[in-house]
Amino acid sequence: MKRLVVFAVLGVSLLCGAAPDIRIEGETLAGDFKTGSQQHFSGGKNATSWQELSGCVEIPEDGSWSVWVRCSTSWKYFKKYYPEAVARSIRHLAVEINGKTLEFNAETEADSAWIEQKIELPKGTHKFSLKRVGINPNVDVIVFTRNPKYLPAPARHVVGKYKYQDPVIRYKEPVAKAAADIRVEAENLEGTAKITSKFHFSGGKTSAKWQELAGSIEIREAGSWSVWVRCNTTWKYFVKYYGEAKARNMRHFAMEINGKTLNFRTDLDVNSAWIEQKIELPAGTHKFSLKKIGVDPNVDVIVFTKDPKFDPKPNWHTVGKQNVPDAVIRHVTAAESAKKKLLTSPISPLPKLTAGLMTRHGKVQ
Repeated sequence: MKRLVVFAVLGVSLLCGAAPDIRIEGETLAGDFKTGSQQHFSGGKNATSWQELSGCVEIPEDGSWSVWVRCSTSWKYFKKYYPEAVARSIRHLAVEINGKTLEFNAETEADSAWIEQKIELPKGTHKFSLKRVGINPNVDVIVFTRNPKYLPAPARHVVGKYKYQDPVIRYKEPVAKAAADIRVEAENLEGTAKITSKFHFSGGKTSAKWQELAGSIEIREAGSWSVWVRCNTTWKYFVKYYGEAKARNMRHFAMEINGKTLNFRTDLDVNSAWIEQKIELPAGTHKFSLKKIGVDPNVDVIVFTKDPKFDPKPNWHTVGKQNVPDAVIRHVTAAESAKKKLLTSPISPLPKLTAGLMTRHGKVQ
């Protein structure tokens, strides 16, 4: 009996000694954002229409922490305004903390959902920032907890006169890629360049007015790699200054790497586009350089990936007050191009009849 009492007391003390949950309301975060009272966020307000939000959390003990975010995950309504790929990511957001990025992405169609991510955090004060990945994420609540059985609350939201259960999307161990994507921000490249904050590059800066930029990457696995570059491809505005021929290659540039030259060019006239090229690379450290072809190329992000299904993000940009999808230009091999030509080549017309048809009266029709 004494042992049972001791174990009971020990159990209570362990429970009491567990780290408390840390709850942060979206409207208390710092940053330039609009606070809205959303009916589907029961009993509270939400942080909406923001570029970046930030906060601070005091972690009382080292260990693995769950980060829960209550947010809107509705996206199907937006398919009538945006391409499906952009609509699906419209509510996506990321939390940057302790040098790590946690992505809160879900294709669950719901006005309110709880999404869990996990991170190792040391004891102490940690600053964090919330960044938009999609065009219009909404944030209601953030919870840091060490409780593996944590039950998010509130668990229901109201739409009109009806109450709905919040979907709860628990953390799943990610499937490791054979080779991780390598992302290089343009402002981290070496060279003489003007770093500007372009309104059409959502959440980032761009390298403009450069002659040559250089960088270095570590390729861990030999093979075929895709090189994606996010850049500005506008040119029509410049026709009045340079003439059409020169204006068309206004934004063109090339990447030199491993003795090869990859050209990044398109005739699309858009403020932001993702362009893919492919190259065979051996394992090891590779230096690369970006060289101007046109008068004024702008570079935002470079991504090296072995993922054939790589989905470029962010995939939208802002022009004035409008949110516009990025153009996505995938690499086409010579074989694919030949196949496409074969499938789209026009059918040869039937030869014309030169001889007339005789009727029974001997007349030619």
